[in-house]
Amino acid sequence: MALEEIRPGVSFRPDAAASWRRVEAEIGRELQTSRTSVDYDEQADLYALRQAGQYPYSVAHPDVSNHVYRSDTDGGNAVDTDEWADPAVVAVLEDHGWWRPYLPPNPIVEQWHNDYDPARDNHRNDTPALKEDDMILIESEETRKPW
Repeated sequence: MALEEIRPGVSFRPDAAASWRRVEAEIGRELQTSRTSVDYDEQADLYALRQAGQYPYSVAHPDVSNHVYRSDTDGGNAVDTDEWADPAVVAVLEDHGWWRPYLPPNPIVEQWHNDYDPARDNHRNDTPALKEDDMILIESEETRKPW
């Protein structure tokens, strides 16, 4: 399989994408995202900038970064979002398997970073939220009436 694009700039491995769709369906809107999945080279470039002291935030090596998709069970399951400031959104994210590994007491603090863990997802066996392309128009006699 491969990454699933939810909308431009927002893509995840399949299980994380399904969870993200369920989260947005439950909240009723698109969530703000700063960064989701990136390719190996983009992460490597960012890592090199950080190592050179030219980037202010911590950056994982591309071999271990959850932003880098390597397979359907390895990487491609991270998101950076400013939604961390809303406790109601955080509660929904956590209920759907998204957690923030970089909070105190971790020496690296990134309150905006979330990783998807299917074992933490209380809804992983729920019916998947529909993608826009999956939706169909159902006509009935009522919808065809001219008035």
